[in-house]
Amino acid sequence: MNKIIFYIFFIFCFSSILFAQGKVHSRSIEIQVKSGRPLPLNTKSSSNVDELKKDASKIIRLNLSNSNLNEIPQTISSFVNLEFLDLSNNKISSLPSELWTLKNLKVLNLSNNKFKSIPREISVLKNLENLDLSNNQLNELPEEIVYLRKLNTLKLSGNNISRMPENTHLLNYLKHLNLSDNNLTAIPESIFKIRSLEILILNHNRITELPVKIQMLKGLKILNLNDNKLYKLPKTINSLTLLRSLDLGNNNLSTLPPEISGLRSLIYLKLDYNSISYIPESITNLHNLQTLDFNFNNSISFPEEIFAISNLLTLYIRGNKLRQIPSSIAGLTNLVNLDAAMNELNQFSTDICTLSKLMNLNLSNNRISSIPQEIANLQQLQVLNLENNYLNSIPNEITFLKNLQYLILNQNRISRLPSDINKLTNLKLLQLRQNNVSDAEKIKAKQLLWQTKFVY
Repeated sequence: MNKIIFYIFFIFCFSSILFAQGKVHSRSIEIQVKSGRPLPLNTKSSSNVDELKKDASKIIRLNLSNSNLNEIPQTISSFVNLEFLDLSNNKISSLPSELWTLKNLKVLNLSNNKFKSIPREISVLKNLENLDLSNNQLNELPEEIVYLRKLNTLKLSGNNISRMPENTHLLNYLKHLNLSDNNLTAIPESIFKIRSLEILILNHNRITELPVKIQMLKGLKILNLNDNKLYKLPKTINSLTLLRSLDLGNNNLSTLPPEISGLRSLIYLKLDYNSISYIPESITNLHNLQTLDFNFNNSISFPEEIFAISNLLTLYIRGNKLRQIPSSIAGLTNLVNLDAAMNELNQFSTDICTLSKLMNLNLSNNRISSIPQEIANLQQLQVLNLENNYLNSIPNEITFLKNLQYLILNQNRISRLPSDINKLTNLKLLQLRQNNVSDAEKIKAKQLLWQTKFVY
């Protein structure tokens, strides 16, 4: 059974392992060996160090994360067949030359340490496929990193990077690049030449413009630009025909270009925390769009074009200034989740009650004074949140909602509960804080809904 792979987990809270020249304090050290028997290590004995070093050539996976390491032990070079090395969440500030002897490494995780630079010698790790340098103190990468030709995932979030190596495009197999939480004011030019790129994460930077050259990344499937300084999108965005997820939240956008209709594979579109008041009619051509986040755009007249996206499953429109929901919402026949909280709605639109597939409805923090009888049509509804409105009563028709599990009615003016409330046999939670429900009503409701948790 030479190809059998054994996993050994050593779990201990306060004991320590002397790992060659330095101590390793860890709650969980994971070792994976190839061939032979499991390593006969006794975590309570210092003799295990010899055993570990003795069988080092068999170990292909070593996890030393959260081990309170200040440095990487020199004896790391003994693990010549190591393919996976996790040194994340330590206090390491430099990389020893011994690390470069691990020529079989495929995955190297150095995230959450104290590196200010990465030596150019990293280029010798020719088999490296996944490199995580997130949350360190890096200002730049060595130019030699482009010689890691098998690299497909490079994570650099949470550093101080403002530029990338000029020849980054030589990383011909790179699919996933994460540069979030850095000091980028523009997307590095070299990135647009990485034709293999499928995931590009640029959240939390200071990028002001999405260049026309974005059209060069035709293989992109995920593009995240949340929390930047974008004020417009280029027409060439329509070239990203494989894009499935686009996050443009927390920017300075006021409109979208008609060419956005070219994103025919788009499933998820996030536009929250902008100032968008105009959406082009062409957005209705996004036939695969399932989730649209339009929260907190301060929109008064809601772009009705959204209600023609027939396959939409989730719509977030909270935090705008909507006084009514347009009747055209009835066109969203597949809608499952609707969040219209924190608006200025003064009525519960009966058009919402035509959405027969709706399972989650949030109309909290509005000015709604009554619930229409037509709510009985929402037979799939599981969560109904009407907290902080002006409700005086609950119609008996709400008891027809056999699938209702969570009913949130805090901060209203309700004094009585429906007489048939016991029909809500699947109700798990009923919240009625800050209402006018009498103690007698509360006791009666608890007797009728013994399976329900009440919060008064």
